[in-house]
Amino acid sequence: MGQENSRGLHVPVTQWDEKNHTLRIKSLLEQHYGEYVCVAENTFGKDTVVLSLVKPPPVGALKSPGPSSKITFIVAIVVSVALFLLLLIIAAILYRRRQLYGGFYVCTTPPLPDMIPRLDASIPLIEQVNKLPYDKRWEFPREQLHFGKVLGSGAFGEVYLAEAEGSIISDNISAISSRHRLSTKRDSRRVSTLSQGPIRVAVKTLKEGADELERKDLISELKILIHIGSHKNIVNVLAACTKGRYCDICVIIEYCPHGNMLMFLRNRRDIYNPIWLPPTEDAAKQFSLTDVVSAAFQVARAMEFLASRKGLVPVKWMAIESLTDRVYSEQSDVWSFGIFLWELFTLGGNPYPMLPPTEIYQYIIEGNRMERPVDCPEEMYSMMRDCWMEKPEDRPNFTALVQRLDHVIESNMAAMGSEGYLELGDEPLKLIEETDDDGYLKPTEIVPPTFKPALLNGNVTASSNNLQGSNRSLTNEPKSKEHERYTELGFKPAHSANDVAETEL
Repeated sequence: MGQENSRGLHVPVTQWDEKNHTLRIKSLLEQHYGEYVCVAENTFGKDTVVLSLVKPPPVGALKSPGPSSKITFIVAIVVSVALFLLLLIIAAILYRRRQLYGGFYVCTTPPLPDMIPRLDASIPLIEQVNKLPYDKRWEFPREQLHFGKVLGSGAFGEVYLAEAEGSIISDNISAISSRHRLSTKRDSRRVSTLSQGPIRVAVKTLKEGADELERKDLISELKILIHIGSHKNIVNVLAACTKGRYCDICVIIEYCPHGNMLMFLRNRRDIYNPIWLPPTEDAAKQFSLTDVVSAAFQVARAMEFLASRKGLVPVKWMAIESLTDRVYSEQSDVWSFGIFLWELFTLGGNPYPMLPPTEIYQYIIEGNRMERPVDCPEEMYSMMRDCWMEKPEDRPNFTALVQRLDHVIESNMAAMGSEGYLELGDEPLKLIEETDDDGYLKPTEIVPPTFKPALLNGNVTASSNNLQGSNRSLTNEPKSKEHERYTELGFKPAHSANDVAETEL
């Protein structure tokens, strides 16, 4: 055994034990550190082993990290930063969801955001349908839809009466106020059940042989109706079946068994009384000026809602700027609303009587307007004339029309009696579990005990080409704080909260 000296030579070490094969150092000194060479030699040859005795670092001194220690340290830093960024992203998503939807929705799908304000106000809604996503929560199982008779048909589609095995629910938390839909499931944290099935609905479908363009048109209509939202004075979409063949696509909407307003008005010409009377529960026996003005008021509210949601659609009688420049706006729809008022007060009369369609344009351009209908109050005819002002900016908007009709009804409240008046507070009406035969809540069960409902409700369908009348009383919609003082009106005692006009293809 030899130890390497300062000159790099190995000198023999003499501290051996008795067996002459173990080196023992009793007191480790500075000169003992270094390399040791053990040499074994016999007749067969020689072998050597080099050993090193390394001086340890002082107590408390840091060891220089090796390559593996550096890699571990770098990995730890990278993982920590990644976790921090992930937590930051999750926190930002949750904060954004809380801002948009009022909740975090960690385990559930958040409600569809309100896309309407994000659209270009200068472009018609129908031309921006590609920006409106389809909310899959509106999908309804076709096997739970039982078809009945055909209500109407067109060149490419049909409308059926059907029964749906499901529930009408209302989202408590939604980016779009008041959205009612047909569903087979109930999320108790976010929705309220308004009524349970079987529920009568109208189902709009495509005929056999429908092509891709017709399918796109129906899907576009569906998406527009979903994003516009629900309102008591329009025909609301409830659900859809979009899977399968083109002809299997179904748009499920509210159903009204009493037909459209035009035929209703014409059928009551013999009993019409052009004076203010208390509302009646039997429109087959009494139909008065009260009912007509109430219908005008509610149609104006429907148009006001559609204007706020960019859901205005062309109607039968167009404004001057629509005829000349193909300009469609809220002001052009105000003109059409004036035509509707004329039809209303003539009990379904044909506008511009005695004039062929080819002469109407020139008649309007020359400044002519239709005469006041027989027995029409002057204040209502004045409203019509204001709607027909030549310059669009001179016409009132729908909010102003609602306020004027509100004032007309309020000023004649003495003649109508207290039965036609309802002062609503800030608290929403409570839902009652009792339902009619068709599964809807009884309208009379959710109103104050002293209230006797009047019976006229003019509804407008956002998907039809004509203003449609109907007789439904959608009793579950929260009431606003502004001038919502009048009865939920229908042509007859409503048998369903879904009593709305038939939709025309």
